[in-house]
Amino acid sequence: MAGGGGGGKGPGGMKKARIEIIPLIDIMFFLLASFMLVSLSMLKLEGLKGVQLPGAKTAQDEKKPDFHTVSVTEKGDVGIDKDVVRMEDLLPKLSVLVDADKRAGKEPRVFLSADRAATHGLVADVLDKVRSAGITRISFAIQAGAATGGTQPKK
Repeated sequence: MAGGGGGGKGPGGMKKARIEIIPLIDIMFFLLASFMLVSLSMLKLEGLKGVQLPGAKTAQDEKKPDFHTVSVTEKGDVGIDKDVVRMEDLLPKLSVLVDADKRAGKEPRVFLSADRAATHGLVADVLDKVRSAGITRISFAIQAGAATGGTQPKK
């Protein structure tokens, strides 16, 4: 046969170069999966600094970053995300966030991040204000790991 027409060979008897597409697809799927896993694990709590969360053995990481963090420190400071607010300003500021979330089509969610040494009464007051703002999806932020045991109240 003249003209090199047999067996995928080009002129002169050399094999044609071809791009193997299957390994390329495998690599692209691997990279896609890797980037998805890394981006899902990048949850960042935007709370006040200095809050020492209590621990629990059964704690699980939350992977959905569409929430607001309400923090209560050991000293009694209260904050929304990274902003410190006065207790009397907490409800109006939460109401603004709820309205913004509802306009965006999201259900408002809150992580309540209270220091392990914060008073129970203050945390209950903050929880009451969060509920009064119309937020029903409330989670408590805790550290994953061994349970720390309670701290004794200061006398």
